Amino acid sequence: VNDNLGLARQSGNISHDIPDCHADIKMTLSARLRFPKFQFRENRVLAEYNDRELDDVSTYFDQIDFDKLPNSFVIKTNHGCKWHYIIKNKEEYLKNKRLFDETRKQITGWLEQDYSLWGGFEMQYRASFGTESPERNGGQEKGIEPKIIIEELLREDIDKENDEINIYFINNLPICTVKLHKKERVTIWDKNLNQTDELCQIPSPKINIEADSLIKKAINISKPLTENFKFVRIDWMIFKNKLYFLEMTFSPDSGFVNFKNQTNNLRLGKNLNI
Repeated sequence: VNDNLGLARQSGNISHDIPDCHADIKMTLSARLRFPKFQFRENRVLAEYNDRELDDVSTYFDQIDFDKLPNSFVIKTNHGCKWHYIIKNKEEYLKNKRLFDETRKQITGWLEQDYSLWGGFEMQYRASFGTESPERNGGQEKGIEPKIIIEELLREDIDKENDEINIYFINNLPICTVKLHKKERVTIWDKNLNQTDELCQIPSPKINIEADSLIKKAINISKPLTENFKFVRIDWMIFKNKLYFLEMTFSPDSGFVNFKNQTNNLRLGKNLNI
């Protein structure tokens, strides 16, 4: 659950086997939350809910109007990693009281927590809880305001995850590109788009495919997003041969990516000029 694979992505088939633990653990100093208002949009985000008058987070989930949602969707929070449920069939989900109660309890628990210190030190996840918001940079920047976000499930095959493209940028240069093929196989290219398997330990089997036009397009449209960052990973999902933005990842695996050896670790690190 605490694996840093990205909240925004639509991956991880965890809706039926997620550990029921977070709802009972309070990681924040205060449970008084302020949420954004529930509203429906025409873009990818179907629903976003917040009621600034509510203090009881147990009523937050109950405001969701499931009648307005499509048959399959993703329900998640915006301030953590892998804090989501994938609902493949709304009718079956609403009939399954155990699963419905589990998601309600779990999501309510997540909303009360600050993910930034869960299993690592990822301060970009720092949460803002009402007046007790952590302030940084002279008070100009505050933490993430916890929300529930609901999106339509985008999958060509509802039982299989889509291909993804992860591009590692250091000082605005694409050092490494990884394509995940439905989470089962990977292809890795270096900064010159030559295939390589020397950088990191990838548990999935490696396959060899050439970098296609979609890979090159992902790199080109990612570059402007990285100008203000020393390091960032830009993640894309491929759906019906189109790119869908997933997230900007600033600390993959909380900085504990396994390299094949120290030489490769240093080789990659030498690109970072701080």
